[in-house]
Amino acid sequence: MPWQTRQVADVLLVAAVAGGLLLARSWGWLQQAELVAYDWLIRARSTPPLRDRVVIVGVDEPDIQFLRVWPARDRDLAKLLETLVAARPVAIGLDIYRDLPLPPGQEHLEEIFQNSPVPIVGIRLMPDSEKKGILPAASLARYQQIGFNNIIIDPDRLVRRHILYWWHTDPKTRQRQMHQSFAFVLAQLYLQQRQVTLTKTEDPKQLQLGRLRLSPIDPNSGGYQGIDAGGYQILADWRGPSRTVPVVWWRDVVQGKVSPAQLSGRIVVIGAMTESLKDYAYTPYSNQGRDSAQPIFGVELQAQAIEQLLESAIEGRPPIRTWPDWVEQVWILLWTAAGAIAVKRSRSMGQAAFHLALALLGIGSFTSLSLGWGWWIPIVPVAMGTLASAGGLWLLAFQRQQEQTRSTLFFQQVLAAIPEPLFVKDQNRRWIAVNPAFCNFTGLTTTDLLGKRAEDVFSAELAAALSAEDQRAIDQLGPAETQFAWPDPFGRERMVSTKRTLHRDRAGNQFLVGVMRDITEQCRAEAELRRTAAELRDYTQQLELAHDVLQYQARHDGLTGLVNRKYFYERLDVALQQARQDRFMSAVLYLDLDGFKAVNDTLGHRAGDLLLIECAQRLTQNLRGSDTIARFGGDEFVALLPAIPQGDVAARVAEKLLAAVSKPYRVEGCDCQITVSIGVALFPDDAETADQLIEYADSAMFAAKGMGKNAFCLYGELPAEPDRVLRG
Repeated sequence: MPWQTRQVADVLLVAAVAGGLLLARSWGWLQQAELVAYDWLIRARSTPPLRDRVVIVGVDEPDIQFLRVWPARDRDLAKLLETLVAARPVAIGLDIYRDLPLPPGQEHLEEIFQNSPVPIVGIRLMPDSEKKGILPAASLARYQQIGFNNIIIDPDRLVRRHILYWWHTDPKTRQRQMHQSFAFVLAQLYLQQRQVTLTKTEDPKQLQLGRLRLSPIDPNSGGYQGIDAGGYQILADWRGPSRTVPVVWWRDVVQGKVSPAQLSGRIVVIGAMTESLKDYAYTPYSNQGRDSAQPIFGVELQAQAIEQLLESAIEGRPPIRTWPDWVEQVWILLWTAAGAIAVKRSRSMGQAAFHLALALLGIGSFTSLSLGWGWWIPIVPVAMGTLASAGGLWLLAFQRQQEQTRSTLFFQQVLAAIPEPLFVKDQNRRWIAVNPAFCNFTGLTTTDLLGKRAEDVFSAELAAALSAEDQRAIDQLGPAETQFAWPDPFGRERMVSTKRTLHRDRAGNQFLVGVMRDITEQCRAEAELRRTAAELRDYTQQLELAHDVLQYQARHDGLTGLVNRKYFYERLDVALQQARQDRFMSAVLYLDLDGFKAVNDTLGHRAGDLLLIECAQRLTQNLRGSDTIARFGGDEFVALLPAIPQGDVAARVAEKLLAAVSKPYRVEGCDCQITVSIGVALFPDDAETADQLIEYADSAMFAAKGMGKNAFCLYGELPAEPDRVLRG
């Protein structure tokens, strides 16, 4: 890979591993592995004991023999319900299909269904693609005391989800109807005793039931990929295997062997608990796949679902939730990169294995703890990504090491024949090959040098210089030639030129090849030439500086730093030539200070000079960078405004200058105030030559003084015979 660096190859490998994992996961190839890992975590976690809010009245083989027939006759069921109602439970759930009457005792049973002070909820089976459905008992259906008992079975035949709502289109009315599950109906009846009802939230998909906020899963929740998430499904929080929920038997209840205290204040669920009736399924606690797989009966599934809803609604136990799909993908990418980093930062295979074991332990611990907090976080693609990226990089590093060994042998054979000092370093800047000339140059043997860095054999100062030059060659990628001082074995300083070149072998290993040359005498001659050249440069710079100073003095006023009359005329001629070429308008402003002589006579010449300096600064600050302001002498100034769009611009500038100059001054500790009179002449409206513009601006300035000073006047607005305006 001549065009790739080692880092690019590593990144591409990790990206390929991560991309392959995400693609395989999106296709569902990892779903079964993730479900198996999820089942193991469910069984391994610690769960608090149930609160015994639900009790099951089971029907086993002795009960069927006791009843002599199954399904039980209406008379026997009525007797059981009368006994249960007398114990005052919160609600009774009948997880037995009663779509058809089974006389005798039909009228008595109907009366109990209609008049029982304890709510009795029956079941129905909703039709789907595999089953036609079973209708509920007619009398219970009239009072809407029913719920469906359908269960969702995953492809591996385990139940990991509850469905709370089912939308079904009635074949007769063609209306879409919503049905609630059997467990959900009973849980709400229990919570109503505590004044807890089902409410909507700001999120239309979420429901609030006490302290429980319900959110439906989507087709890609947790380890699932593309499942049918129709209806309103949540993840099942199984609390244990079969017989986790307390069970009493039908025969014991009707024979009075069960204390009413065992039933009072609870939800009682009646259902079959015998394998001969085929009403069972498998959950993560069933250990399916082994010979000892233990099923859980349908009535127990319903009872545990009720317990899950009640515990979350009353005690706030968080339901099992999942991260959004994009967060899970980022999590997989991060751990895939972590596996690569664990190998990259390890100096040996043993250390890499230790780091990898720590990473896997961290993944397992965090995932297990998260499930205890109610979060199902994918573990299989994370572990696979960590192992695959680490293994891939280790194999790549092994290949590079083999190639580096072959390259080192080749370098050692070549170097021995070269008369100049020459060395080869690996990517860690360790010498892997040196020739005899290099050993003679450094005064060290090959044993002293091979496998070591500059810091191991040279002084700190020399080692730092060598490391910096090595890094510069690595960063530059191409040949890098440097010069620096290197003491000889006797301590005498010598100048060394080293040319370093970065090479790569077929595995992408980097090698730094350096050739050295003693240039001490050459450097001395070059230093003498540099000193001579430096003296010539200093002399030339002094001449240039003197020329610049003289040129500045020739063009600027020595007091204010403004351009003088001569330089102003030069800039005015250039501006007028450009204005003629581009057909622009320009303006000349002639300024004369009012009241300056009184300040000069009263406070002295030093104060007058300071006043002129500050006034010049104010004028400069209120002009554009392209404008020119010059001192013509004494208290007279002339300004050039090139390339203005119209004459009004010159008038506005004059107003700004009037305001700036007229502000009070603080000179030599005294307050004083002056004003200025300004004359304005425009090109080409008033004149087309420099002398005429300055003359006409001067005439307009005297007209402004005649107007009472502290004013400006445009030459174009003077009387028809401007020659009458005399100076002085």
